Amino acid sequence: MRNTEKNYSQMLQNLASNVKRARLRKKLRQVDMIDYGFSERFIQKVESGSYSPNLYTVHRLAEALEIEIHEIFKQPISKSKN
Repeated sequence: MRNTEKNYSQMLQNLASNVKRARLRKKLRQVDMIDYGFSERFIQKVESGSYSPNLYTVHRLAEALEIEIHEIFKQPISKSKN
């Protein structure tokens, strides 16, 4: 896999993890995202990393989850196993 593809794949996984983490922090179920204009199936696809939303949709997700848009793309901090 080319470096660009690898970077894109990692960014998509970051997006998936960060959206899920932010949703859970707000104590929302996937089905609750309907209230923000997102279908449950759409959120499932985003959180699994199998769908790449466009920038406008990422913006809407950030607003719904009450986070800054850059937080959706950041590298998640992994918890070390001690």
